[in-house]
Amino acid sequence: MGNTCYIVAIELSSSKITGVVGIETTEGMRILAAASVLVDGFISKGIVRNVDKASEAISNLINLLDDQLNGPTIKKAYISFAGLSVHGITSKVSRGFGEYVKITQDIIEDMECENCDTFQAPEGFERLQVIPQECRLDGKVDNNPIGAHAKLVECNYLNIVVKKQFYKQLCESMAQAGIEIADISSAA
Repeated sequence: MGNTCYIVAIELSSSKITGVVGIETTEGMRILAAASVLVDGFISKGIVRNVDKASEAISNLINLLDDQLNGPTIKKAYISFAGLSVHGITSKVSRGFGEYVKITQDIIEDMECENCDTFQAPEGFERLQVIPQECRLDGKVDNNPIGAHAKLVECNYLNIVVKKQFYKQLCESMAQAGIEIADISSAA
C-alpha cells in the first residue's frame, strides 16, 4: 500500500460484513473507501457458521475496498463483532496503603496488569479485551484518580470473553482470506 498508512476496519454482523478504509489527518479520520457484502446465514449472532463462505465474503469485501483505492492490496484490518458468543465479566482489583499516597499512572497500570494476570476466563472461553470501568478512592468514585491522594484504590474492569471455538473460526476466516488481524474488539 505504498507509503500511505491506511487504517482498515471490518465489522461482521448477521446481515452483512462492512469494511471502511481511512487515514488519520490533523482534522481527524478521513474515509477513503467503504463497502458491504451481504451475509446469507453463514454468520449468525456473531458466530461464523461457515468458514469458507465467510472467507469468500471477506475476500470480496477486500476486493471492493481495493478497487475504490485504485489497487492497493489490504493485508491487515481491525475486526469488530458481537453476538451470543461474547460476554462481559466484571472484576475488581484493590490496592491498600497504610497511609495516604499520591495515586500515579504506574499504580493504575499495575492494577490493570494485575487484573490481566489474575482474571480467569470461564472454561471454553478466552479473554478478548479488558475495558477499565469505575475507579474508587477510599470508597468514592473518582474516574480521574491520577494525582489524587488515597489510602485505598479500587478499580473495576469489564473483561470481554468469547467462546474459543467461535473465536478460532473467526480467525480462520480472516487468515483464509489473507487478512492479518491488527486487533479485535467486540460490542459486548
